[in-house]
Amino acid sequence: MLGIELNPITLKRIKRFKEIRRGYLSLIAFVVLVVFSLIAELFISDRALIVKYNGEYYFPTYGDFKPGTTFGLDYEYETKYLELQSKFKEEAAGNWVLMPLVPYSPVKENFRDDGTFPPYNPSMETRHYLGTDQIGRDVLARLVYGFRIAIFFSLVLMVAT
Repeated sequence: MLGIELNPITLKRIKRFKEIRRGYLSLIAFVVLVVFSLIAELFISDRALIVKYNGEYYFPTYGDFKPGTTFGLDYEYETKYLELQSKFKEEAAGNWVLMPLVPYSPVKENFRDDGTFPPYNPSMETRHYLGTDQIGRDVLARLVYGFRIAIFFSLVLMVAT
């Protein structure tokens, strides 16, 4: 086992832990959730995963922010990739944007639908899979990023004590 010899008592405890099915499955589920939260930007983010513009590829999710002028828009602040995706579809010039499954930030967007006021019900069409809160922010995005903050805070606190 990677050159690490474990104490026989520790091996016995690990074997006993594996025999407790609920605990073992809970550990596996917890590890999967922590790993998912580490790569959450690939599934839930307001930044595009890949943008193809004029033959060049951009990867804004894990890079620097790209101003709108980079993609031919008329503003200097960070690109609104959902709007850019709509623009590219209208132009049909070979440019495209690949967005995450949930294309919303947990804090930035305040979604408004046809002049009505939030909260909105879950919707596959708008990709708000758990709906929005009273301000119009995506609930699923807030849950995932909130989980990451809470878990890593508790792990740091546990290690510190």
